[in-house]
Amino acid sequence: MKILAIVLASLIVLAILAMVALSAYLITVITKPKGLTRLTYDQASAWVSGNAKEDMLSWHDSAKKEPFTLSSQGIDLACEYIPADTKKCLIRVHGYSQNMMLSVAYARAFHNESYSVIVYDQRAFGKSGGDVCTVGIKEPTDLLEVVKWARSKLGEDVFIGLHGESMGAMVALEAASMDGGIGFVIADSAPDSALTMFSETDMHPLPAGPTRFFTRLVGKAMGFDFSEASPISHLDKVTAPVMFIHGEADTTVPIRSSKDMFAKANGRPWRLSTYPNAKHGWSIVLDTKRYEREEIEFAREAEALKGLR
Repeated sequence: MKILAIVLASLIVLAILAMVALSAYLITVITKPKGLTRLTYDQASAWVSGNAKEDMLSWHDSAKKEPFTLSSQGIDLACEYIPADTKKCLIRVHGYSQNMMLSVAYARAFHNESYSVIVYDQRAFGKSGGDVCTVGIKEPTDLLEVVKWARSKLGEDVFIGLHGESMGAMVALEAASMDGGIGFVIADSAPDSALTMFSETDMHPLPAGPTRFFTRLVGKAMGFDFSEASPISHLDKVTAPVMFIHGEADTTVPIRSSKDMFAKANGRPWRLSTYPNAKHGWSIVLDTKRYEREEIEFAREAEALKGLR
């Protein structure tokens, strides 16, 4: 019995050490993007062109564009402003591994709706500075710097909508919880927390519960408190209308994430729109017409709540 107890204790220790090592590896890979986790503009454009059922990028070729750079928390953010002749502005926040060229595809419908558009590369992606992605810890403050720039450019009374996908949706929700002046948020394939991104995904076979625990523990030891990046914990501070969009076949971020957050609406003008057979971030390319129609309808409703219609 004593030998058995020693063997079992040894196995438990080995399992704990293995989880710590795997958690450290996952955190390092995700927080230091490179190669396929840090796409170039050409790679992002190719993904859109190769998967979308219609041309979603050419509008950008002929649009007037004003590149600019913002400094946020010591990091230079590559940004682009695409003006329209109204006091409405959409800020598009791309997801993990992507860059502003993917945002161009999502922004098309809003520019057609006479919204000025701002697309930008999040820290550690595209042409922005930094080599560390904090998975939603510092990124919401970066976004608020872009919001601040939009207000300085278009006036404090500008109507600002945020549209994010995947990690970008999480960032948009967090930013909206910190700024009561946001007009609306569209959150596509949003994780309800950074820990969900690590633990409830098909990117690795590890069980969710232990992965969440060890990611939080090891993350703190590595300087990342991922519990800070948790929009579901801050939704009570979001005053803007929110539209959640999620693919029903998403195995990267579970659809229950959007459903759980939508369940906290408490009478607020929120929506949940799901897309059958859509994988992670694929809703817009599988049914572009429905996607763009619903997001513009939602934006118009948010405008009406502000007396703009």
